[in-house]
Amino acid sequence: YDHCICSTSIIVTEVGFQLQGVDPVVMKYAGLNREAVNIAVANYGDNPTKVHEFANGFSAIREMGFPTNAVADALFMFENDTEKALSHLLHGSS
Repeated sequence: YDHCICSTSIIVTEVGFQLQGVDPVVMKYAGLNREAVNIAVANYGDNPTKVHEFANGFSAIREMGFPTNAVADALFMFENDTEKALSHLLHGSS
């Protein structure tokens, strides 16, 4: 049991550092979905137009229950066109 408690403490500590060490670029986009902003910034850099387009489409499609990776891939495939990305996810085609 001691090992499990120690492992849990390490995980909690790592998560704590991640939360404290939030990228200042990501913080610029407060109010948008944090997960979406992290993905968008990783792919587009600090491009406000692309980050906003991606985050808005990502949030809308994720609310419909599609998995994170599928939503991100579809949005990248269709250059953040939410309707085309959703159509792809629903019908498996462009």
